[in-house]
Amino acid sequence: MMSSLGWGHGLFSGLGMVLVWLIPIVLIIWVLQGLFSSEKPEEDAKAILKKRFARGELNREEYLNMLRDLDQRPA
Repeated sequence: MMSSLGWGHGLFSGLGMVLVWLIPIVLIIWVLQGLFSSEKPEEDAKAILKKRFARGELNREEYLNMLRDLDQRPA
């Protein structure tokens, strides 16, 4: 004789197990991507370039050429 409240088997049991495994895996992947992402905002490069120009390390022509190169980079 088997007794069940209806929650031990069937769709909810399978769905629950998928969620138990899927949610932590997705969270771990999301965190790891954030930690090891190599994408840096383009504005950082432009800010560095602007500082170098302000310090006199680059002349106007070099600055404008490098700025143009940064703007033409593929996204």
